[in-house]
Amino acid sequence: MTVGSRKKEVFCSRCDEIRMIRAKITFKQYASMTEQQRKDYAQSWLYIHNAAKRD
Repeated sequence: MTVGSRKKEVFCSRCDEIRMIRAKITFKQYASMTEQQRKDYAQSWLYIHNAAKRD
């Protein structure tokens, strides 16, 4: 997870192609999650985000 970027357009550091979208979770909330909660949050966020693209 990249923290602290103030750029409006941020691209994936792994593939340099996918434009990243800001999640609506604070770092404090993220830091207090367990590893499993983080994985679950990421999977649900991606599911909801990708569903919006299909519609």
